[in-house]
Amino acid sequence: MTARPPHGANQLIEIVGEKLAIEMLRRYGGGRLYVPRKAAGSDLAREVGLAAAEKLSRAFGGDEITVPLWKRGVYAYYRDREGLSQEAAARKAGIARRTAQNWESGAAASLSDKLQPDLFS
Repeated sequence: MTARPPHGANQLIEIVGEKLAIEMLRRYGGGRLYVPRKAAGSDLAREVGLAAAEKLSRAFGGDEITVPLWKRGVYAYYRDREGLSQEAAARKAGIARRTAQNWESGAAASLSDKLQPDLFS
């Protein structure tokens, strides 16, 4: 299963590594996250660890970042990298089992594909 990451997800992966980035996408995806200028003693350091918080502070210190919502990528990580069953990966990614089945079978067309008129009809 392949899933192209959105730009913000790529940034997180580059800064804190794939495993922690996936956890951050799962927990904070679709929301904003304040990154303090100094990581030590911050809420962020308590949540993601001091080393990761320091890396984030160097990149975004003092800013509020938008963490992309990328459920398909989070699901794919748990399924492919961690070897979880379809149901366990879906539960951990916060999606319905049926959604996971549709993604894996290719039955889930994007909304833009469904709305695009057929030029050859």
